[in-house]
Amino acid sequence: MGDMMKLQVLIAVALLCVSSVLACTDGICHDYQFAVSTTQDVPPDRRMLGRASWTFLHSTASYLPATLDIHEKSAFIELMNDIKLIYACSECRAHFDKIFADPVVQTELYGIATREDAQLWLWKIHNAVTSNNFPSWAMFPESAKLHAKEFLIPESSATQLRIANLTPAVRKEILAALNKRWHMSAGLDKTTRANDACPSSGYETVRVDFFAMAQCPFCREGLRVIKPLIKCDLTCVLGDKTLQGTLDFRIHFVGSVEGKKLVSLHGPNELEGDKIITCARQHYPMQYRWVDFMECMEVDQSKIPADASACAAKYNMNFTLLEDCAKEDGFANVKRDFEYGIDNKVDATPTVFVSHGATKHKVENPGSVGDVQHMLCQVLAAANGQ
Repeated sequence: MGDMMKLQVLIAVALLCVSSVLACTDGICHDYQFAVSTTQDVPPDRRMLGRASWTFLHSTASYLPATLDIHEKSAFIELMNDIKLIYACSECRAHFDKIFADPVVQTELYGIATREDAQLWLWKIHNAVTSNNFPSWAMFPESAKLHAKEFLIPESSATQLRIANLTPAVRKEILAALNKRWHMSAGLDKTTRANDACPSSGYETVRVDFFAMAQCPFCREGLRVIKPLIKCDLTCVLGDKTLQGTLDFRIHFVGSVEGKKLVSLHGPNELEGDKIITCARQHYPMQYRWVDFMECMEVDQSKIPADASACAAKYNMNFTLLEDCAKEDGFANVKRDFEYGIDNKVDATPTVFVSHGATKHKVENPGSVGDVQHMLCQVLAAANGQ
């Protein structure tokens, strides 16, 4: 086994730590009794390792070449074979081996020839782990309406789902869901930024920085008022001239950083709301979809963050993705926001800045759509030499 493959296997050894119901006695199968998202500098527990491992494996499959040569196929199969040998949790490892050893599973693994084959094989194994541990849970993706009993391996091999028997429509639906969650169309090296919301237009870009708190009633009203302006295309009519531009709209949450602790004015629920909204911002930037999600959560601020699931469903967002992101990335996301607000000396919310390049202006009345739009057009005109 080459050095790179050994490294991949080491990363993958956490595969079945995803909330195993087995009585694992290994240290790695211990769950910390505190919230991972608010704790720093600790080894990962089994759930953290499980999420990271599935992300690694699904992402690996999603970036394989469309058609595998003999070396790529062998490397993928070898990676799967080695999990059962060196996986960190012995009970979980044994559980995986029971699924992995199933003759149907083995035939499908050794029969892979394409990237899609590898993606679908991992999808089946992931659902098998879920159905064996949590038979009442919906299988991924929920829209396919597949039943957990189809993934009970090896206990119910007679009724086991065969990948080859998937209809073209269901196969397409599953692959679309896998790619939506684990494959970036522009490539893995592309960094998701706030201004990924809008495609390149060739026009001048005007940036709006909106500083807010998730449970601030004035922020909710300010967002509601300027929501009609939050779209990629920016149009300003100045006399007999019409100027076109692109809007780069960004929301930053405001709070304090006290050592390794984040403090939000309205309490811990607000902080959790900040985390999940920043994750919507991170994963659903295009055309500012995340703004709709935030506006939905703001309808009844007393229900933040409890309404996140319903709001995700309303706007066709993957709530599990947002929830996992909030646990893993939420602290760092919100910390960056808080520090940015501190750097900009923001002492009240909402606060709105409009800028182009190094030129930045503060909107005196951020709750007025007219004042915000006027500032946007002033800055756009200046950017165009008007």
